[in-house]
Amino acid sequence: MSAPEIRDATPADARRIAAIKVAGWQAAYRGLLPDSALDSLDVDRLTDEWSQRLTSPSACLVVVDHDAVAGYVVLGPYRWTKADDPALKHAGEVYACYVDPDRWGGGLGRRLMTAAQARLEDAGLADQALWVLETNQAGRRFYEALGWSWDGARDERCELDDALEVRYRNTRSDPRVPA
Repeated sequence: MSAPEIRDATPADARRIAAIKVAGWQAAYRGLLPDSALDSLDVDRLTDEWSQRLTSPSACLVVVDHDAVAGYVVLGPYRWTKADDPALKHAGEVYACYVDPDRWGGGLGRRLMTAAQARLEDAGLADQALWVLETNQAGRRFYEALGWSWDGARDERCELDDALEVRYRNTRSDPRVPA
């Protein structure tokens, strides 16, 4: 049996990424976001979006385990710089990280995050940030276990209105070295 592989996503991965997003949101956010929003998530619509997104150069990595995409992470330059956070002007951001809920707890999310942090570091973005739903305690514990910490910022960043998120930061000089 081979070890899980991290690779760049391709358009052929679009449907699997969409399915992981839907399953991940429905499993992680049930009770935290409105059921109507979670139940309206559509794999076909998201597949179309991902198919278009993955035709151009993208910073989306997938983890392949047992010959199937089991999770993904999206990363790039920090998107939300305001006058009150100039330190993030040249930072990287993890935009999303999801693993198929059937695979939670097996280390695949950790592998994806480590790969994302290394990719950002290689791009000269050692200062890194991510946003997580404020009420998502499991997600917050996951990031904290990886050495990320809440920097006190809160804002409505989620795709849904009135869903507050908190910003986590990781400023290790080399994210591949455990804290």
